[in-house]
Amino acid sequence: MTNNINVRPSQIFKFMVFVIVTARMIQFENFKKLFICLLPYLILVLLNSYDLHVNTFDTFTLLMKPLSSFVFFLYFKYMAEKNVLYFEKKFWTVFILSFLFFIANIVLGLMGFGRHVYETGNDTTFGVKGYLYAQNEISGLIIYLYPAILYYIRNNYSRIVYYLLIVLIIFISFSIGTKTSLAIAILSGFVVTYYLGSKIEKITMVVGGVIVAIAGIVYLSYFMALEFDIIERFMYFYDQHGFVEAITSGRFDYWEERSEQFFRMDFISNWLGWGNREDFVCEMDPFDAILQFGYVGGIINSLFLLYLVMVPLCWRRKNRYAKIMMFCNISLFFVSIFSGHIFFSSMAGLFVALANAQLYYDSKKIRNYA
Repeated sequence: MTNNINVRPSQIFKFMVFVIVTARMIQFENFKKLFICLLPYLILVLLNSYDLHVNTFDTFTLLMKPLSSFVFFLYFKYMAEKNVLYFEKKFWTVFILSFLFFIANIVLGLMGFGRHVYETGNDTTFGVKGYLYAQNEISGLIIYLYPAILYYIRNNYSRIVYYLLIVLIIFISFSIGTKTSLAIAILSGFVVTYYLGSKIEKITMVVGGVIVAIAGIVYLSYFMALEFDIIERFMYFYDQHGFVEAITSGRFDYWEERSEQFFRMDFISNWLGWGNREDFVCEMDPFDAILQFGYVGGIINSLFLLYLVMVPLCWRRKNRYAKIMMFCNISLFFVSIFSGHIFFSSMAGLFVALANAQLYYDSKKIRNYA
């Protein structure tokens, strides 16, 4: 801070944890080979960003987000396979405490503390998020928190507690005030009930979920249309480029514009990207991976996402938790397209890694289905 270096204390802490985890994993031969393969690419990305006069430190910080998610996933997967009972116990402890921390932040927001989700210059505010930061990252967080907690409660507590929890997360998401958070809450309740509930419960959840979803989304849309000119913004993009642009707030238009610049770049920049340049993003994670980290980064990001979807898809018939993770990972993909900053999220990345590693806690399933 004395030397005007823009480094947050959280970034220093996360980097130290990342180094410790990497040092722990480097002793294993498979990880060592992977590390040796990735290291030249990481160095070249930073050198290329420096050559393009893009802030190298900001590029490194951005690069650490998806990289740490990937490394933490491998670490948690290893822990799940080697320390089954310990991992199972600590996994749910981490998720429960994180869920309570999240709920406490929203409650603080309802009490008038922290930040609002939407704010305008005329002091109009809507939605609360306590002391949490970006609402896009909150969406990535609850994609994994909600289904995992519902799954745990349904398996360990009474149905009354389970349905009270569904009501709670819908209320919390309604308080956040985004259609994405409300949709995730309702879909989480539906998906977990569909896989774990009786036939009557499934029918009740479908009917109740549809009613709550329609009522909640209509109300949020109506309020935001009045206060934040949502309809005018939607109609602008619709008139300019059609329905797809309207529902993505012009992001595909940004992609077309940025991609033209990207394809005109030199061969090295095509493969390594332009690093963390703010005017070179379209806020759709799969496409931002290409723009910022080149073809190589886009391929790595796509392979990791594909892996996260395919593993629970292959295990869904033998593992009920795998069905929940299949829903979470597919939701992550779609939300990352329509919201952006989800896969490259510091807040959500750890839970993406931890929640998927839980699939590996049963060593018998690993031997039979890996």
